[in-house]
Amino acid sequence: MANKPDFTEEEYQAFAQLMDSYNRTFAISLTTLLLSILGFIIAETQIGYVITDTIRWVFGLLVVLPLTITVIGSKRDFNNLAFSMPKTILYSALNAVSLITIVALVFNLN
Repeated sequence: MANKPDFTEEEYQAFAQLMDSYNRTFAISLTTLLLSILGFIIAETQIGYVITDTIRWVFGLLVVLPLTITVIGSKRDFNNLAFSMPKTILYSALNAVSLITIVALVFNLN
């Protein structure tokens, strides 16, 4: 006699989509983190005299910190299969804060 699955097809699809969103969140956050740090290092070497300590603090607190939290949190949740919609929303909000800050810093430096 075959074992009866614990999940319905709809539940399985929803879980698979949530896993996929966590995986994408991790990949986007890690890529954005690495590119933003690389871009900041290049900006520091090219126009270092324009970058003040305040800009460095803003970059650290509003770009690096949220992206690091998102990268570590989403990878940890994915590995532990601890998915939840509030965490997904939090990670998306942290990514949005970081991206808006990056755009604001670029406009500020131009």
